Amino acid sequence: MSKDPAAALVTIDGEGRPRARTVAVHVQRQPLRFWIATRPTTRKLGQIRGNPKVALYFSIDAEESYASVMGTATIHDDEPTKLRVRWQPDDVLSDLYPHFPDDYVLIEVSPSWIEVGGQGATYDDSTWRPEALVPDHRQQQSAPPD
Repeated sequence: MSKDPAAALVTIDGEGRPRARTVAVHVQRQPLRFWIATRPTTRKLGQIRGNPKVALYFSIDAEESYASVMGTATIHDDEPTKLRVRWQPDDVLSDLYPHFPDDYVLIEVSPSWIEVGGQGATYDDSTWRPEALVPDHRQQQSAPPD
């Protein structure tokens, strides 16, 4: 995930259809969280408000590897969080969000399940399901929780 800071964010729209778009992702390691900055007028925010279950899909095509993160999204529009969780350089931030922090909203994804595939990964022989991790990394499982 650190090799590819862009991921596909998958949300569910009001008609139950999945919607995917490319987003820049900042990975916070302790505790493991994924942060996405956006504008307050984007469709993804309405979709997350309607259904906070999301997926992030990271892919390194040259290595034929991927990570799929399933989790719950929380929208942060409060100024203290927006000022605390900033990772873009000031010039990039001002280009993308000229009225920062007013036109800046954060999406925090708390992972509940991460599947990793590619070089060195172990797969189930019959289903091709890859290894998966729960967010506290104390367990490895071969199937997502029910």
